[in-house]
Order: sequence, then structure tokens, then C-alpha cells
Amino acid sequence: NPRQVAEDLLADLSGVRAAVRDFTIGSGASSELDNPSRLFEIGWSWSLVKGAPEIEGIEDIGKQRTGIALERPILYFTVNALDGIADLFTPRTVELRLLNETQQRLSQALRLRWQLTQSYWSTIASFGDGRWPLEDIPWRTTDSEESDYFSLLVTTMAIQDLEGRRATDDELRRLGSVLKELAERGRITRRAMT
Repeated sequence: NPRQVAEDLLADLSGVRAAVRDFTIGSGASSELDNPSRLFEIGWSWSLVKGAPEIEGIEDIGKQRTGIALERPILYFTVNALDGIADLFTPRTVELRLLNETQQRLSQALRLRWQLTQSYWSTIASFGDGRWPLEDIPWRTTDSEESDYFSLLVTTMAIQDLEGRRATDDELRRLGSVLKELAERGRITRRAMT
């Protein structure tokens, strides 16, 4: 029953939905999230989003440009943003105090988005009691595009989330199977025939 599946997914994402309301910087905290039966996505677009609110208190960092991108997450840019944001929390960055006070405030807001984005995509990837959506290769986006590469991108976010919360042996086995299948489909596990 598709309606029951949507209700179960929304229940699994209820914690993420509640935490998104705590976004105080940038776009994303939408009144549309107040509707508990509305599906949603979390991530980054390819550029600053059109109509994004001004971030206050960043004058010493620079002026915010006008947004031009649609408010729609794109997997490629989401994974790249997560990778770059992770650098803000490395021991080297913290120990050497590379961020000033304003940058630290922004990095904490980004850290919340980083955690919620990984949790969101991990939940989507491993949703349900049976076969995970991630195991149904290739991954299909909400705009009906599909690609093995999208499967790889979602897998990386799921791995990052599971790493942070101690994945079970079954979860690791399933992710390993997905990576093995992607490697075989990409022909990177055996020598090319000449």
C-alpha cells in the first residue's frame, strides 16, 4: 500500500523533520515542513538558492551574493558539500583554531545540516524491513533520473551516517554488497579484456 509506505517513511523521518525546524541560517527551514504528511528532501543545490534569506553577521567574511539556483537538492552537490563541511571539524582545524568567531558560528550551523543530511539520506537508503531502496540499483532521483553514480553518492552518505552511529554487521554487509555490485557494474573489480 503506497499510502502506508509514505506514512512509515514520514514516521522514520520525523526526527529529521523536527530538527530541520532548528535551521536558523540559510534556506531550508520551510513552513511546508509543518505539514506532517508532506514528503521532503534535504541537501544542497548547485549554487546559492534563489530567494535565500540573508545570513546576518557575516560582514567580516564577505557579502552574500544573490541566489540563482532552484531550491532543490542535487545529489552530486550534496555529497561535495558534506565532504567540504567535514573539513571544518577536523582535529587540525580545531587545534590550530583556524576559524574566527563568526566562522565558528557558521560552522556549527553547517554541522547541524551535515548531520541531518547524512541521517536523512541514510534513512531513505535503508528504509523498510525488506530490501533497501539502495539495494535496488540504479538509484532513481525524485525527478525520475537514474544512475549507478547516484547509487554510489547515496551509499557514501549512508556510510558516513552509519560510521557515526556504529553500524550493525548486517548493515555493513548490505552496504558492502551494494559497493561490490557497483564495482562490478562499473567494471573496476577485474582487469579489462584486451
